[in-house]
Amino acid sequence: MSAKGPRGRLEFLTRESSVAEWRLLGALAVERELGGATLQRLAAVFGISVIPRTVARSVSGLSASGGGGPARGAAGPALLPALERWRDSGLLVELSRARTATNEAAFSVHPEFRQLVLRRLAARGDLQAVVEACHVALGERSLGVLVLLLQTGRLGEFQRYAYNVPRAATRLGEEIDADDLLREAILMPFDAAWFEAVWGEFATAAGLRVARDALPRLHECDPLFAWLLERLGHTPAPASAPEEESPNLQIARETLAEHAFLRDRPELVESLADTLPRAERLGFRAAAA
Repeated sequence: MSAKGPRGRLEFLTRESSVAEWRLLGALAVERELGGATLQRLAAVFGISVIPRTVARSVSGLSASGGGGPARGAAGPALLPALERWRDSGLLVELSRARTATNEAAFSVHPEFRQLVLRRLAARGDLQAVVEACHVALGERSLGVLVLLLQTGRLGEFQRYAYNVPRAATRLGEEIDADDLLREAILMPFDAAWFEAVWGEFATAAGLRVARDALPRLHECDPLFAWLLERLGHTPAPASAPEEESPNLQIARETLAEHAFLRDRPELVESLADTLPRAERLGFRAAAA
């Protein structure tokens, strides 16, 4: 029987992973990519037996030389075999040396699974310990605090700490900003029940920020759009003066109307524009005509 969907596949691929291995996997999800030396240190912190450095170098070259399993004589559960098992299953991606900022072999959790790993660790109460270990290993180059704030729905604190993203991103082989982190945390994948439970009263504000950011970048966000539309798109219009509608609701409706326009839904554009100020309302109606 094959596991269907990212969640099912994650459960299947980690069915034999220990708590310590889950924490190591979580560190990779938190930091997006980690090199061999850092993984060795974190494995020791989490209680995974690490093979000697001379053997580790030999094992790390197996993928390039076409060799088989780990070198004989390594006692206990070794670090590299766990990584190889996850890589071979598709849970991890082994990055090319040219792509990494440190020019060493490195691993990354496949984007399909990254947020699911983080959500599971947060639900288990293990994410805090993983973030603390990552901060000890990487210092100010760690993304841990930002990830923890996103996984606990603290939008205001995340915005205050967002200035740390460029510094942390210098060790990565990809460009990333705070909006990317927020978008991925909410949309990959979008789970309405999780989103509402974790983000609570800040869910709408966080969702709107992601939706606004998606417009110029043309990011796919159909499930989030539907969620926002259900909550904001059908609010009864004030009976007297549409122009008196709250500025925040106006911005929300403008955002949703733009998304509706991109989806070629003119009837929805006109409906959303009904309570906007006259100038904006006429502009949207003209665009939808």
